[in-house]
Amino acid sequence: MRRLFTVACLCLSTLPGFAQATLSFAGRIPDVQLTGTPGLNYRLDYINVYGPTNAWVQLTTLTLTNSFQHYLDVSAIGQPPRLYRLVPAP
Repeated sequence: MRRLFTVACLCLSTLPGFAQATLSFAGRIPDVQLTGTPGLNYRLDYINVYGPTNAWVQLTTLTLTNSFQHYLDVSAIGQPPRLYRLVPAP
């Protein structure tokens, strides 16, 4: 069975303080790779591909400790395919 995972960055990477996100896999675990300014806060949300389009769930809030950082979404194992978004957090 093929599963779909997508990541979206709801910010403009050309502005100071904003991050970029890409998605790969560590085995069967989605690996959201973040690139941005260390010390800034971001919120990572997800939504199931099948279901309401306005039902975003906060996965985590994180502070970048390096300019490149990984977040492994172990909660995605056995769940429907997901879409991710990364937004600046206070």
